Amino acid sequence: MRELTTKEAAERLNISMRQVQTLIQQSRLPAEKRGRDWFIKESDLALVRERPKTGRPPKAKPAQSNANSEKYGTLETQTRTTRKLNKAIKQSADEEMSSRKKGGKK
Repeated sequence: MRELTTKEAAERLNISMRQVQTLIQQSRLPAEKRGRDWFIKESDLALVRERPKTGRPPKAKPAQSNANSEKYGTLETQTRTTRKLNKAIKQSADEEMSSRKKGGKK
């Protein structure tokens, strides 16, 4: 039965040395301290090899069906259309304001 250092255990588990130390502190990975170093039995690595991943899960990409993209177009197309509409509304409002200043319709 071979014993591994935290560095060797980290390499075998593909995690950092700090993560190995955390697993030891949480009593999820049995280890024996000799002097300043921790030693882990090679057979004990199996206890944490298939551990659940922690942290924030990756964002799921929204599924866009072809029906929606055909009906409404892509986001880029929608953005372009919105900009054109905003420009037309602003131009119309500007024309109305200038006609009011000239004494046109109120």
